[in-house]
Amino acid sequence: MNVKLVLGIVAVVAAISPVSIRFARILIAPSDADQSAEVETETQPVSSSTIPESPSTEVETTLQTGDCVRCDLSGANLSGNDLSRVNLSEADLSNANLRQTKLTNAILSGALLNGANLERATLDGADLQGADLSRANLTEAQMLHVSMSRANLNGVNLHGAELRDADLSSAQISQADLSDASLYGAVLRDADLSGTNLSGSDLRYADLSNANLEGADLTNAQLEFATLPEGFNYEGTIIY
Repeated sequence: MNVKLVLGIVAVVAAISPVSIRFARILIAPSDADQSAEVETETQPVSSSTIPESPSTEVETTLQTGDCVRCDLSGANLSGNDLSRVNLSEADLSNANLRQTKLTNAILSGALLNGANLERATLDGADLQGADLSRANLTEAQMLHVSMSRANLNGVNLHGAELRDADLSSAQISQADLSDASLYGAVLRDADLSGTNLSGSDLRYADLSNANLEGADLTNAQLEFATLPEGFNYEGTIIY
């Protein structure tokens, strides 16, 4: 082969190669915009805490229609709302916040309210027959003429509650706190009040016939004209 021809080809290749390499690098190099987008994606991930939580459908239904039968409102915050005449029969309201909520004439029969906070709530005329209110907080709640027959009130806190003319017949109220509560004219027939604190409570005209008061604390309770179980021990109580 001609030596001059070979040398000429080598020179041409040497002259073109740096340009080709530089051109190839330009083609494959990412743009500044792409690089900044990648950096932004890596350094500013989307935080789940910035995403607003959608309100519970059941809560919205309850507040808008006043009807939420058998719905799940466990742990819901309904404090301070006016839920008068709402129908929440057999609903799950366990551990719900119902503090100072107005539930006048509400239907809560068979509802689960165990562990719920009903402090200073208004339940005048409410239907709580067969409801589970075990360990619920009903401190200073207003419950005039409420119906709680066959309800589970074991371990409930009803300190200072207003239960005038309430129906608590056949209710389970064991190991509960009813101290300083008003049970004037209440029906507690066949109720289980064993181990319950009734000290300072107003039981005038109450019907306690056949109730279980074993171990109950009736210190300074008012029992004028109350119907008491046969053989009841009056020691430690005030009788006018």
